Amino acid sequence: MVKYRILNGDTRRHTVGAAALLNIAIGQNNGPSFYVPPTQGKLARLVAGYELIVRKDMPDFISALEVADLNDPNSTLATLGLKVYPGELLESLVIQAVPDSSVALQWERRALQPGEERTLVFTYGLGRVCRGNECVCCGSPAVGRMQLVGDNVARVHEPFRVTAYFQVSWSTQSVSLKLPAHLELLPGQHAEQIVPPPGPEGYSRIVWLVRSKLAGLYQVQVEAPTIGVERQWVRLDD
Repeated sequence: MVKYRILNGDTRRHTVGAAALLNIAIGQNNGPSFYVPPTQGKLARLVAGYELIVRKDMPDFISALEVADLNDPNSTLATLGLKVYPGELLESLVIQAVPDSSVALQWERRALQPGEERTLVFTYGLGRVCRGNECVCCGSPAVGRMQLVGDNVARVHEPFRVTAYFQVSWSTQSVSLKLPAHLELLPGQHAEQIVPPPGPEGYSRIVWLVRSKLAGLYQVQVEAPTIGVERQWVRLDD
């Protein structure tokens, strides 16, 4: 988690904006493509060039893919979380992929009164489909595949995401999120869901919003009857 706190300690009003530029390289690949999940006005897509995303179309996250195929057993991905409480929503996001990939985050310029502050937050972390003989992505091509990608570190009482990717050949696959003691779903969230239809890239996605009542290290799991069980560790800090 990367968190910026901007405080106007002056006695005068100041106009303040912020930007962050991330150079993305995974393994030997300096130009990974980016998976952008669907939003209300946009379909899921794979970005292999330039794209500007404005605030109204901002996704919860994007993922940089070492290889543009989550079935590759040696593929590494990096997930950039863009909507992280209590941070402000980005004004824009610029994705530049190939030959040297980067992501530019831009927060709007606005006036800060004396003593007023702004909080800007994003998360960034690596994951791997398989490590040696230990598969992080469960299932098989015959019955479907499932992989968890989400927040590994969060704050007590603040929402964090559990995100599951699916590749299934039928539309009635049900999945269920299992939470340990002290973790709970946010109101309106349902533990059991039906996997939605896949996007153009061939994958479906379900996101659960969860929060913790107590600091500690917890394991969450997602169960799909015909695929198997995927587990993920999350550390909750005060």
